[in-house]
Amino acid sequence: MLRKVLTASIIGFMFTSLLVATPAGAATITNGVACKKSGASTKVGTNVYKCTKNPTVANAKLTWVWSGCLEANTTYQTSQATVKSLSASLAKNFADTKASGDALALGILDSINKMLSYRATTDYVPGDTVWVSPSYFVANVAVPRELKGTNAPSATNTGLAGSTSLWIKFAPTGVSPLNKALDLVPSPDVAIAARQADIANWNTIITKLAADSKKLIAGPVTTKNTATLNLITTQIKQFSSGVTAATNQVNALKASVATIKRLTSAQTTLTLVEANLAGAKQDVASNLMIRSQACKKGV
Repeated sequence: MLRKVLTASIIGFMFTSLLVATPAGAATITNGVACKKSGASTKVGTNVYKCTKNPTVANAKLTWVWSGCLEANTTYQTSQATVKSLSASLAKNFADTKASGDALALGILDSINKMLSYRATTDYVPGDTVWVSPSYFVANVAVPRELKGTNAPSATNTGLAGSTSLWIKFAPTGVSPLNKALDLVPSPDVAIAARQADIANWNTIITKLAADSKKLIAGPVTTKNTATLNLITTQIKQFSSGVTAATNQVNALKASVATIKRLTSAQTTLTLVEANLAGAKQDVASNLMIRSQACKKGV
């Protein structure tokens, strides 16, 4: 809108300068005519001139400058400042968003590894994913618990899909929608599902232990029953503590995933804002042209 106003002002000025008579001795006042008193102003027809330095002239001296030139210069400088500010803001927001996303991705990766870490005390069914640093493996067949750890993924029990090997190497499914740092690891959903299965299993054990505890309490008080009851009580506390810790892990991972999704969305929004920056740069070019017209010598 301002460009249209300034353009109209320039055309109006050129038109009225042909029709409006000017005071004697003032007809020679145009852009570039020398003057002496800085800040002085004079009116020629409907146009006002100010004694100042022309913003488009290098090493300018005091000359009469049309008010439309000064207005166009202000508009041009404002548009330049807008581009500078918007560019700096976009650059910072892009950097901050990426840094936050990368940090979250590392936290998510750590959580995935902890949740999928192979445990010798666990029975695995085909399709279960585990982590044995630095690689991920998928159960190829049913893998029974083995407290000595001999069933843990290794070079001797890992083969190709369709073989009789206990494990096969995990194959990434594609680009992660969250962050490129997660491209080569199992989805957070896989880790969450595994940990939720643990929680369900532990709650089942707690329920059974609680039932056994009630039977012992209702039975005769013997040294053996007392020792067993104390053991069951300790086990219930341990499994309950595990359920609490695992639930916190799941909730924290879900929160991290939700946050990184928002950051991904924010990056998309910033990309759209870049279009505004392109428009602002076009304004600068247009305002520069208007300023050049309004400030040229003789206007």
